[in-house]
Amino acid sequence: MELNFACKKFPIDQVLRCSFGLSNPEFRILKVLLSKGEKSVEDVAEILGKDRTTVQRSMKTLVAKGLVKRRQYNLDNGGYQYHYLPQDKAIVKERIQQHFESFAKNVRDEIESW
Repeated sequence: MELNFACKKFPIDQVLRCSFGLSNPEFRILKVLLSKGEKSVEDVAEILGKDRTTVQRSMKTLVAKGLVKRRQYNLDNGGYQYHYLPQDKAIVKERIQQHFESFAKNVRDEIESW
């Protein structure tokens, strides 16, 4: 899906990326979680063919931005492992709409002051 704004089309993926300031790796990880559900860092690293530490760094950013939730699972032999899952789509959609409304207000204000 694309949005057509005057002379430029914006893929909906680009709207999502811009709304949250996501890098390419962060966006690819989010797409994996959206399509495959809850995964560990190791699972995502394997799916994307990326280094575990790279995925972990991006995952930390996605959690901080509220796009991904983290769950802790205690292991039988001691220790724990984190699994990550995407934030509810309704919450993400609402936040994108808020960003868009803020953008639209800024455009209106700029036009008015022009």
